[in-house]
Amino acid sequence: MATWAIGDLHGHYAHLKQLLEFMPLAPEDTIVLLGDVIDRGPDSAAVLRKIHELKKAYPVIFLRGNHEAMLLQARRNREHLPFWVECGGGATLDSYRAKSFDDIPDEDWRLFESSLLYHETDDTIFVHANLDPNLEMSDQSESDLLWRFYDGPIRHVSGKLVVCGHTTQASGLPAFDKCSTCIDTLPESGEGWLTAVNCEQKSFWQVDHLGNRRNDSFLSL
Repeated sequence: MATWAIGDLHGHYAHLKQLLEFMPLAPEDTIVLLGDVIDRGPDSAAVLRKIHELKKAYPVIFLRGNHEAMLLQARRNREHLPFWVECGGGATLDSYRAKSFDDIPDEDWRLFESSLLYHETDDTIFVHANLDPNLEMSDQSESDLLWRFYDGPIRHVSGKLVVCGHTTQASGLPAFDKCSTCIDTLPESGEGWLTAVNCEQKSFWQVDHLGNRRNDSFLSL
């Protein structure tokens, strides 16, 4: 039984489909989506449909990214709508062929609303953006969990491995050290690599927009 984390998707359904075909998923494995599954890319609606499909076959943990947070904020207060649209929300509405929020399916809204700010296991902490390494997870600020950029190793007081996204790695490879890894490797253009990590094996699996595939151990980086 393994736990897989998948980095920021930003509406790039073709990458997700290809990655899931490449990953050696077992029926009892858990999938953690690190947030920012929507916005900027061409098919956020298809990404959501795939997530619903995955939830029928695997345990799926859906974390809230800053883009899901912006969407929810815009729905609750329309004054925030222009900011979300400017940050890529327009592409999400287009993918639904939506004229208003009412055109987004209720099951997708339920998924957005139920998204978690973090997920913690016995040995790993999953979070969209970053955290305060000196605070227990129950004391973390929502702002840090959603918006704080990754700027180097995260040594959390728990000693657990921290897996995050949000900060795109220009190299196309996940940033990795003994205590943390940032796996946001897909540029907003979609011309690059989408990453999944197997937390038990400390290995990563990647696909790109040209159909290329690669996987390796973090120990080789």
